[in-house]
Amino acid sequence: QQQQQQQQQQQQQNENEEIDLVGYDPATTLCVGLARLGQKSQQIVAGTMEELLHVDFGKPLHSLIICGGELHDIELQVLQEYTLPNSKFRLVQNH
Repeated sequence: QQQQQQQQQQQQQNENEEIDLVGYDPATTLCVGLARLGQKSQQIVAGTMEELLHVDFGKPLHSLIICGGELHDIELQVLQEYTLPNSKFRLVQNH
């Protein structure tokens, strides 16, 4: 069973590596990473795609939201609570 789980994880990782991100600039595209929602150990982190690559989200389950276009002011206010300190996204929004 453990071997089967490892195979599934490897397959998922391979699929994730194949995602086409054409049109998204990792340095400026806002994303929200989510892990284990509803659990005591849940984690929600917002930042640029590039910044989230360096966040340790811990054990699965993980989700990634890629924010495209413009966000409503209320959405931006909520995301500020979860944005990484010194995020490029936060610096851009404050100007």
